[in-house]
Amino acid sequence: MKKFAFSVDVHRETKPTSRAWQMGIGNDHAFQVMRTDVCSHLKRAHDEIGFRYVRFHGIFNDDMRILQSFADLKAFSVLPDAEKVTERNFRRAAVVYDNLLALA
Repeated sequence: MKKFAFSVDVHRETKPTSRAWQMGIGNDHAFQVMRTDVCSHLKRAHDEIGFRYVRFHGIFNDDMRILQSFADLKAFSVLPDAEKVTERNFRRAAVVYDNLLALA
């Protein structure tokens, strides 16, 4: 087993620690913010502890349907070149941010 040695200079000038992490919470996937129960829980947490930031991931994941092709839809998948016809739709991403803004 290796032993590690370190030293601490107790006379070194200190600087304040950033506490920005205390103002935020994590919320899993962006798609979860589209659920009413999750929004009500976030609202309650916001009212009780007063967080300012919500961290989540997956705003451009497949479940948000930002980019879709006709091939993704069963009714259109039989069309020739269906995979070449794509649509960009940011409606669900807008709903996520609208729901977060409604917390304030």
